Amino acid sequence: MSELLEALKAAASRCESLVQVVPESAVSVLIAAIRERYCGGSSRAPLWEALQNTRSIHNTDCWRLAGELIAGRPAILFADPSQERCGVAVRSGDDLTCILRESFGFEFYVTNETTDFCIAYNDHGHLIFAAEALKWAFESRLFDDI
Repeated sequence: MSELLEALKAAASRCESLVQVVPESAVSVLIAAIRERYCGGSSRAPLWEALQNTRSIHNTDCWRLAGELIAGRPAILFADPSQERCGVAVRSGDDLTCILRESFGFEFYVTNETTDFCIAYNDHGHLIFAAEALKWAFESRLFDDI
């Protein structure tokens, strides 16, 4: 098991969050779907650079907003595929926020089983929204102060 996956599982344990490990093959399927739906089929790496029709925000704790937007929805958290292909399924945005807070910083992506949305956090501290997540960000007025 990868170091990152072990760290995510340990973070989930500290948060008393139930997570399910997402197999590497399933993460690969999610990445392929995101590339097809939101990257125009591009294989450019890192994945966040290929995302199209996005908007982003940048501030010290913007990663926390991913959990706020997910709210009560189940989601899948995974690492940038150019680094490793591992992921965990979380029950809610609260679980996501706690797990991210309790783990070390890394580039991550959040989506669901049907890839209706994509949220990416990159190594420059930008939180990037695509598809339904972009709609949620506008509805939450995240860009009003930009």
